[in-house]
Amino acid sequence: MPNKSLKIHTLILFLICSTSCFGQKKIDSTYLTNYFTTIQTQALSDSLSNELVKLENKTPKKAKEFFYYEYAKFLLQRGAVDQSKKYIDKGLAIYQKDTSNFKAVKFYNLLGATYTMVNDYPSAVKLFNKLIIIAEKNKEYKQVAYLNNNLANIFFTLHDYSAAYEYGNKAWSYLKDKPDDPFRQKMQAVLSVAEAKIGKVKIAEKHAKEALAISLEKNDIQSVILAKYALGVIYSAANDHENAVKNFEESLESSDKINYFQISMLNAIELNNSYNALRNYEKAIEYGEKGLVIANLLKNENTIYAIKKNLAVAYGAYGDPKKAFKYMSEAHTIFEKTTNSETQKKVNDILIKYDTEKKEKELIQKNVEILQKDLKNGRFVQIITLLIFGLIVILFFFFYQRFKSQQKAIQLAAENEKNTLNALMKGEEEERTRIATELHDGLASNLTAAKFKLENLDVSPSSQKSELMELLRSTHEETRRIAHNLSPLAIEKFGFVGALKMLSDEFSSSKCSVDCNFTGDISILPSEKALIVYRFTQEIVQNALKHAQASKISVNIFCHDDELQLMAEDNGVGFDLAEANKNGGLSGLTKRVYHLKGRIEIDSTKNQGTVIHISIPNAQ
Repeated sequence: MPNKSLKIHTLILFLICSTSCFGQKKIDSTYLTNYFTTIQTQALSDSLSNELVKLENKTPKKAKEFFYYEYAKFLLQRGAVDQSKKYIDKGLAIYQKDTSNFKAVKFYNLLGATYTMVNDYPSAVKLFNKLIIIAEKNKEYKQVAYLNNNLANIFFTLHDYSAAYEYGNKAWSYLKDKPDDPFRQKMQAVLSVAEAKIGKVKIAEKHAKEALAISLEKNDIQSVILAKYALGVIYSAANDHENAVKNFEESLESSDKINYFQISMLNAIELNNSYNALRNYEKAIEYGEKGLVIANLLKNENTIYAIKKNLAVAYGAYGDPKKAFKYMSEAHTIFEKTTNSETQKKVNDILIKYDTEKKEKELIQKNVEILQKDLKNGRFVQIITLLIFGLIVILFFFFYQRFKSQQKAIQLAAENEKNTLNALMKGEEEERTRIATELHDGLASNLTAAKFKLENLDVSPSSQKSELMELLRSTHEETRRIAHNLSPLAIEKFGFVGALKMLSDEFSSSKCSVDCNFTGDISILPSEKALIVYRFTQEIVQNALKHAQASKISVNIFCHDDELQLMAEDNGVGFDLAEANKNGGLSGLTKRVYHLKGRIEIDSTKNQGTVIHISIPNAQ
């Protein structure tokens, strides 16, 4: 009942406001500003759309431009991209789509926002940079600030937080001394999020709290929502997830009330992450599913990937392996598509080359036909033609046989390489096991016996005995570690899942937490495959500890009937993929994955960590 009465009260208020607006004789920019303010919190409905069409018809020609802009902005905030473009085009038509006319900049600004909402980021960045030059030329520095803020938001979406900070800081520099600007606090909140993402947590918290205080004082609801979201991000970056959840939930509640869809989606995503960190997987799933609904409506593919990846972890921990595997597979598909731009470019180049060659061959064929037609009455020409044709047949046969031989040789070489790799892997594992057994049963046993005798030996002074005991203890531990790395006996003793837990405990330290999890039916994973996947996990974790300077490493393994998915993430310094491939740092892991007929995708950015996705079929 309270919700129903609230809706009725809101509707009555809306009707009163609408009636009072339409009761005015003059429809101008002031009138339109008041009208769109009254419907700011309204959802887009058929009745409201009809009302706006009537208003458009009543708006005089000199005020049409203002109506088109306000209505396009209203539609865009509700994710109605196609409808928004329609009114943006109407506004641009007034200026004959002249990008050099500064008065048209506000419509092009909205057009850039539509590009971002359909993930056409190159077009958006190109347009916004062009508009910045125009705004600077006209000394319209407020517009320069707004446009830089738009670019910051694009780079947030692309997870390029250094660039987001650069543009956010530019935007803030233009407005920080203008306390009356309506967008000042929003830009300060955006800047604080960027600062938190690149590790400037203290200054980020200062900016976010300042933005919140001023926004509350001015009763600026949207800025309050953004500031609380920013504080949630800052607390999350500091691993204070309880405070992060509090701010995200308050921000989400307010953004839902005014249909602020983009921020509702971001809050839901962050709550999904925070509740995963707090191991409250039921809540993580609730907010993850909510964020996914909004992301699907807004068709934000980068966001959909992040949500599905985190939902997979939540469902896996919650005890629903089917949904966990489903979401991880879908996330993996998006990951492949979004990280394979270079591969796609190469494919396109091949297709273009093929199409060009095809056209050239068709042209040659036509020229031959014309030549044959012109000379068909000459006997000599006929003989020459026959000889050429015969020569072509012979050459074709020769090259065909050569091609077949090459293909056979390639196939044989691949088979030999596969057999060699199998033999090497088998021999390597046998040798590892032999050495590990000798270390464990021989050297480790001797060390244990020496330790026992030394404990019962009267050595003076006692400090010498302590030093010897410590030396033996560390030697014994190192021997156990080497034996474990050479041959994971823990798999035989505790099973694959238990071995993963031991690996997590062994590598975790005060400097870096390591979390390895398995979701699915372990019985369908062959023992030899389990050993290989364990090796993958071991290698990935060791590489991250050695090179990434990470404080958190997580490996999640999802096993289903016909496929195994491995997702590894760290929050370290990242690396240059091209350089790593050039130096062969990833070639061993990649070859072993391909040998298993699997797929591997790696995404790493400087100072933004590394993500590795591996997919392997269970049936071999």
